[in-house]
Amino acid sequence: MLSNDKEIRTFDDVFSANEITKAYPNLKDVKIIFGDKPGGPQAQYRETEKEIFINRSAFKRYFNEKGLLKDSEAILKETNNLRRLRGVFTHELAHYVQFREGFGIGGGTKQFTDL
Repeated sequence: MLSNDKEIRTFDDVFSANEITKAYPNLKDVKIIFGDKPGGPQAQYRETEKEIFINRSAFKRYFNEKGLLKDSEAILKETNNLRRLRGVFTHELAHYVQFREGFGIGGGTKQFTDL
């Protein structure tokens, strides 16, 4: 269950990635959602909603240590130093590109049954 305590940002609030926005100008329409979903994935690109969901719960220990848990503004200021969070954003951006280009999308082992 997603908590109601979430923040919605724009792509430009989070990234300064001029090259990808030149190639994909509609990225400006992608929302970045910071929310809590205990037990959920670290992040998720949701094509139908045109949003990237960042699960603060998945980063709770790290953000607690940095004093950033509920302060997404501070998280955004620290993003350049957070390799893991940047990696997660980059991974979700790859899904955006996959949808735009008609490429096959990635998945996880939980999505497959034993053959």
